Amino acid sequence: MRREFPEAVLVVSVTTRTGMELAAERLEGIVNHLLYSPFDLPPVVSRFIGRLQPDLFILVETDFWPNWLLGLRQKQIPSLLVNGRISQASFRRYQRLAWFFRPMFQSFTRLSLQSASDRSRCLELGIAADAIRILGNLKYDTGLPDNRRVAPSREKTGLDHQARIWLCGSTHRGEEETLLRVALELKSEIPDLVLVLAPRDVNRREELVRLAQKLGCKPVLRSRWLQEPGNRDRIDMLLLLDTIGELAGWYQLADLAFIGGSLVPEGGHNPLEAATCSVPVLFGPHMDDFTDIAAEMLACGGARTVHSGEEMLGLARDILNRPDQHQAMQRAQQQLIAKHSEVTTRHIEEIKALLHQSGS
Repeated sequence: MRREFPEAVLVVSVTTRTGMELAAERLEGIVNHLLYSPFDLPPVVSRFIGRLQPDLFILVETDFWPNWLLGLRQKQIPSLLVNGRISQASFRRYQRLAWFFRPMFQSFTRLSLQSASDRSRCLELGIAADAIRILGNLKYDTGLPDNRRVAPSREKTGLDHQARIWLCGSTHRGEEETLLRVALELKSEIPDLVLVLAPRDVNRREELVRLAQKLGCKPVLRSRWLQEPGNRDRIDMLLLLDTIGELAGWYQLADLAFIGGSLVPEGGHNPLEAATCSVPVLFGPHMDDFTDIAAEMLACGGARTVHSGEEMLGLARDILNRPDQHQAMQRAQQQLIAKHSEVTTRHIEEIKALLHQSGS
């Protein structure tokens, strides 16, 4: 948007302290103002909108603020939902409380949705078809630049140049023991294999250290490795990635990825960080929060679903030991990302159209 509208005043609002810290880091020199969102109370929102007098309001995904949206509509300020997605669970909730949610959806001038299934659910909720656009998932376009900037080099990881890396990202309790047992079995067949385990909650590091030791692994903590340069252990089998903000970069080093939160019913996590780095992916059956992305990755051949440790062992062994299989999955990921490479451009064109309609 800054490139397309160099003279525009761009205002970004956030709702959490963590969001503010991240936005301040990422958006410095790009946006004009960075603010906390107003409390969603009519007088507060009215003052907020009155002071800003925006020409266009863009809401990312589906954290709805009813009074804010109503205030924009009353002042005839166009609003755009981007990267909209309606999961099956959310859809059931919207249906039960249609009297509350339908007016919020109808408050938007335009709804940019990720997939055809999202559009179908919107139509079932009574949203006008001419307000809906399927522009794709913005995450397809946002994976690479920051990853490349923060990617660690092998010299700075403690890993041998020949090591083959199995990266298990955003794992949850109930998955790690299976992953460790599979990795131990693979290690007996692939001596240069290293498991990089990145728990969703880094505060579980001591719990995972005890689990690894119980299974006969000697874990190395990434945080300790970074903090103690004079006392670094050799990473032979297991690296616990217990740091914040590094996971995305590590996918560029990986030969194989597993997406956590999917062997247990946690809804899964975003597999696109792996896909944008052309890494073959395994995930469990519980990818409910990323249904459409997971389905596309399975359909193109870039990912495989596993239901058990035994199935995971067989697929991981096959991918890591067969160069043809590994390369085929890499190509599939590359083609998938290329297919969605114009998502941001489509959104910019929609923003231009809305601004033109409003006379801005």
